[in-house]
Amino acid sequence: MRPCVLAAAAFLVSLPCAHADELRLREVFERTASAPPVRYALGRDVLFANGARAARLAVAYRNDADPRKRALAQLIRLRHARPGQFKAWAAALQAPWVHVSRSTAVGARTVVRFPRLGPKGQQLEMREMQFGPGSEWILIDSLLAGHGAHHAARIAGSMRAEAAVPFLAMHLGRRSESKRYEHALVAIGPAAAPAVRELLGKRGGAAARVLGRLSDKKSTDRLLALVVETDDEATLAAVAGALQTLAPRRAATKLLDRLLRGDAKIHYGVLREALLAYATALPAAIKRRREGATIPHIAILDGLAWEGDHPARATAAYITMERYAKAMRHYEIAELGREEFWWRGAPGPMPLVRERAAAFGGAEDVLRVLAHDRAVGAELAKAALLGSLRRGYGADVFWALAAHAPATALDVAGSALTDVPPPDVERYIEALLLLVGEPQTRTLLEGVVERANAPRYAKAIPVARAALSVVRKERTIF
Repeated sequence: MRPCVLAAAAFLVSLPCAHADELRLREVFERTASAPPVRYALGRDVLFANGARAARLAVAYRNDADPRKRALAQLIRLRHARPGQFKAWAAALQAPWVHVSRSTAVGARTVVRFPRLGPKGQQLEMREMQFGPGSEWILIDSLLAGHGAHHAARIAGSMRAEAAVPFLAMHLGRRSESKRYEHALVAIGPAAAPAVRELLGKRGGAAARVLGRLSDKKSTDRLLALVVETDDEATLAAVAGALQTLAPRRAATKLLDRLLRGDAKIHYGVLREALLAYATALPAAIKRRREGATIPHIAILDGLAWEGDHPARATAAYITMERYAKAMRHYEIAELGREEFWWRGAPGPMPLVRERAAAFGGAEDVLRVLAHDRAVGAELAKAALLGSLRRGYGADVFWALAAHAPATALDVAGSALTDVPPPDVERYIEALLLLVGEPQTRTLLEGVVERANAPRYAKAIPVARAALSVVRKERTIF
């Protein structure tokens, strides 16, 4: 057979193999572009090992709609066209630390100084490297692979590399160095806002901080919606901070409405602290909500207004809470003295105690308010017993109410005996002994005794009968 025929046959046989290799390489590229960090790094190294073949394949993806595929294609082409520069930039990103400074002498380039280490980790010398046009692709590679990502974030922010925005945004709220990525996105400027805006529902806290620092007006409505929707305290604090510059009046009103609603999913102290940061917008919001408000809501509004006018005295109350907690060796409480003041029954200025009684209905606070202002205290106790403000202190509050405001106690006794959990019924009946001289007391106790077969009153019937005999003067209390 002639040599030319053999050569042609060999060429024809090799075509399917070459085509199969190209398909396999394309499959590796596709999978690598969407892979998590470890698999991405392995796939990228496989593509690098294919040299010119991978570079030719990358040409087809350099303008791809998928940013990950586009970044990987540009990285492969950069390594193939400028291997020496690629290696130098990679060495800088793998350094244990870098000093980044934006140099005006070299235009848009960023100068990076980093140490060269010896075999035992000792520092041998300082090196200097310039990152300029084209280097954004190796920065994105570090963000995707996770190696030197914090260095890459600082350099990308200094360079204002807009191509790196989607890859910086994907690190928001995920890594311990999340603040580095936030700073980088803020340094890039308004061009970073659209990508960050899409993350508000997933990583609301970090995204909100970035948008607030960028003063992104387009995100205002979504941030205001998060004030009402989010159940995460850190996210709420970040969103409230961002809205201080974007829409302070609207945000203060929404936060105040949520506070007055008595939201159990967010710590009252956290919500209150976020609201007090609106020093200029809060007084007007309080004034608007005070018109036609109930006494419990007025107590909350007055407490907020008082702290806004007397911040030093309020801080002194919180410091007292911290010192008390440390004396009792409750160190975890002392670290959160300001927030814990709104859970614990510690004494304090009367406007704050009145607010806390309205918010939580604690028996100690209700007693303090009753001693100071019987009319307001009676309304707060009534709201705590019958409304959504009750926090499990019902029996103690009823005792305080029976002792200081008998008429109000009798008004709520019927509903309280019907609605309270069965274990508390017995204590409510005992509290009625403080109202022996009132005609309604006998009627209430007779109603309980008549319903002796009802399961909720089973354990309380002996106490009710004993109390009724006292009311009928058949026996004495002692």
